[in-house]
Amino acid sequence: MKKLFFACLASAFVATFFFTTTASAIGIGFFYELGNASPEWTIEYEDDDHYYYYDEDESWTRDFDGDRSRRAFGFVLDTTVARDQLFNYRFQIGYETWEDEVSGFGEFDMSGISMSHDFGFGVLRTPAVRLWLGPELRFAYASGDIDRNPYADVYSFEYGIGPVIGANFNIGSTVTLGLKAGYIFSNFLGVIENDSHTYEDYDFDGSSTELYFNAVIIFRFGDYF
Repeated sequence: MKKLFFACLASAFVATFFFTTTASAIGIGFFYELGNASPEWTIEYEDDDHYYYYDEDESWTRDFDGDRSRRAFGFVLDTTVARDQLFNYRFQIGYETWEDEVSGFGEFDMSGISMSHDFGFGVLRTPAVRLWLGPELRFAYASGDIDRNPYADVYSFEYGIGPVIGANFNIGSTVTLGLKAGYIFSNFLGVIENDSHTYEDYDFDGSSTELYFNAVIIFRFGDYF
């Protein structure tokens, strides 16, 4: 499963890269991001071997509340940073980590790769500032462990959509500093695999809403107002 998710992310990145590099003007740089979310988890245990040990099926499905904090950094590409043009497409891909305190189950410590696609519309365009807003698509794959279970390996895939707003501040002819905020509605799914026979495997899925803030530094090539 994790190989499939990574292949999907890598394929999307390659396709996006070749698509956006056809533009005559472009901005390339780096981002740093902080987010907080309140996920709702549904964790399921299937007792496939209960007939060997028990007279009854021990399978169960339970709901848990989470409290997640996330950090990410990586590469950003934008097709319209400073130009007097309505539409801009922003692509981000990077490394992220997050901790989720799942009530009654333990703390999930995860790391992986994430990418986002912003489809922005410049509502304010001046030589010094560009203010834009629009929808964002987000995908992420992460793996990690649980503090209460040293034998657990966790694999998670997440996808989401939501509104974002951003501001670009142009410094000189080549450098732009930017800020962005978003509110993303996500769904996720995955598996908890255990290496010890004293623990069992679990499937999980869930949903979350996340508020995040993002800062970028972008170097512009052929992108002028």
